[in-house]
Amino acid sequence: MKNPINEFIPKNNISISSNDLISNYSKNINENDTHLNSLKLDKQKMEFNILILGIDNSGKTTLFKYLTKQNYKNTIPTPGMNHESVQIGRYKFNLYDINGTKSVRYYYWNNYYENVDALIYAVDASDKERIQENYEVVQGLLKEKNLLGIPFLFFANKSDLSDSLYPDEIIEGLKLCDIEGRPWSLYSCSF
Repeated sequence: MKNPINEFIPKNNISISSNDLISNYSKNINENDTHLNSLKLDKQKMEFNILILGIDNSGKTTLFKYLTKQNYKNTIPTPGMNHESVQIGRYKFNLYDINGTKSVRYYYWNNYYENVDALIYAVDASDKERIQENYEVVQGLLKEKNLLGIPFLFFANKSDLSDSLYPDEIIEGLKLCDIEGRPWSLYSCSF
């Protein structure tokens, strides 16, 4: 199966250290890599809680199913929340995929912020009309007390479509270069 995550976009203004989210600096990710084992978190811990967020129809559930090695080809929108744990070596990753509709974002997402080790944010790169909405959601997440300092991993989904935004347009649209006090990275992907 072809790896749908095809490009890593490092930012030259970000200092990547051993505590950062991504340890794989290469442009091409090994097809056997689950992308969770490239998370660089506090290695003293054995278990990590990771939220997968984004606005509706961004591909969160498809990404969740891919990361948990489920069939991701025919995915329906998540009515509430999906949870799976993945064991990679001695580490356990608890993944939480939460519905991204506006009402769920504003009334339920904050119930999952406590004890989070990293956040994955999915952006539909082909939906230019909603980049401002994504920006507002990301800004809200960055201000959340329980998410301060938490690493963010952004997935620019549907990047293979001809009308999709380029990674630098997503970085600009979400003002990612303005992020301070936390590591972040962006992958282009096509689910």
